[in-house]
Amino acid sequence: MTAVPSPPALPAAGRRPGAVARAGLYALLAANAAAVAVLFVRAGFDADALVVLGRLTGLYAALLMAFQLLLVARLPWLDRRIGMDRLTLWHRWTS
Repeated sequence: MTAVPSPPALPAAGRRPGAVARAGLYALLAANAAAVAVLFVRAGFDADALVVLGRLTGLYAALLMAFQLLLVARLPWLDRRIGMDRLTLWHRWTS
């Protein structure tokens, strides 16, 4: 008797791994941006508006650099779901 291989299992209806990974990255970035804003507000404001603007800009710039490192870190679970070519493209787009 000949064994017939079964077709590969399809992901759950409506859930593609790449879309789920992208949504997870967007959610992670949004949560970190919200955390930066909360920490900034809790730290208090200075009398000089330029100093306040500089601090906030510096915090978001540091967050963006950390996100860029995440994109090119070659994490296996991101590389399998999204692909290194797309992650590298996003890294170039954010710099």
